[in-house]
Amino acid sequence: MEKVFFDEDAYNSNIELLLDYAKKEYEKHFTELPVYQDNNLKTYLWISAALIGLQLTTIDKLESMPNSSACYVAISISLSFLVFCIGIDSLRVREKSIFGLEKYNDLTDRAYKYAKSTGSRRKLQLCLIDFFETAIDSEIKNNVWRGGRLRAMSILLLFSGLALAMTIITYFVQ
Repeated sequence: MEKVFFDEDAYNSNIELLLDYAKKEYEKHFTELPVYQDNNLKTYLWISAALIGLQLTTIDKLESMPNSSACYVAISISLSFLVFCIGIDSLRVREKSIFGLEKYNDLTDRAYKYAKSTGSRRKLQLCLIDFFETAIDSEIKNNVWRGGRLRAMSILLLFSGLALAMTIITYFVQ
């Protein structure tokens, strides 16, 4: 029977490399993506508020507008208000992740104490990799949920802007 060669040093260096990649992925999903999504969410709120303001200025001119133009105003205001409500709701329900930075710092402190007491560095690294995997999966679900809402908001804003443009076009064409 042939003896299998196991390179423990290469295995340990690969685990360290995997741990570094997991930490980078963790930071991306916990810091970069949520900030980007929150900035987009706030931008959409400002745009919807501006569209609502523009549309409300046209309400006093509704008597002189054709019926189709009044319909476009109603559609545009409704869509902008819907986007605004979705945005406020999304801001309100932003949840703190159960795997936030506090949890990570606590985990690293416990891991250091564990490694100091047992001396098993490999087991510690595997435990950290497992933590990162669970945390990243959880945060991906949150990011996908927020991303879906942002996509819906952007589409609704486009239609609201289109309805506002149609209002202006039908008002000046008459």
